Amino acid sequence: MQEEWTGLGAYAAAYGIKPDCAVIVDVDQGRHEGVPEKDSVELGKGPSVSYGLNNHPDLVETALKAAAAQNIPHQKFFWPSPYGTDGSTVETLHSGIPTINLGIPLSYMHSTVEMLDVGDVKNAGRLILAIADSDGLPVIPPVDW
Repeated sequence: MQEEWTGLGAYAAAYGIKPDCAVIVDVDQGRHEGVPEKDSVELGKGPSVSYGLNNHPDLVETALKAAAAQNIPHQKFFWPSPYGTDGSTVETLHSGIPTINLGIPLSYMHSTVEMLDVGDVKNAGRLILAIADSDGLPVIPPVDW
């Protein structure tokens, strides 16, 4: 959806759909030699739930509670600055869309030897379903201009 270049795919899709909230799934830097621990997540320990800009705090809390309730392995990933995912595009549409970024750990990103753990992909899917099944998802009502 052109997220690394313009974000126009996410913009067009979310603008037309007008979602109540959005779960953005991307990859996060998997831990390997040369990547600082603070900037990466471990393969095989589940998807990451991101904190920081582009992540609505109520939706983060919902994801963490859902993961705990369903025993879904997950990791917390702290990202203090805005970053180039579809989440940064979607969250600013209309009167604001509560957004969360989930990451699948991927080692050797942007190379010919990218590597992931299929269990992390499956657990990301389980977490998305658990979030969708949660009560009290944050919704920002439309602004009546």
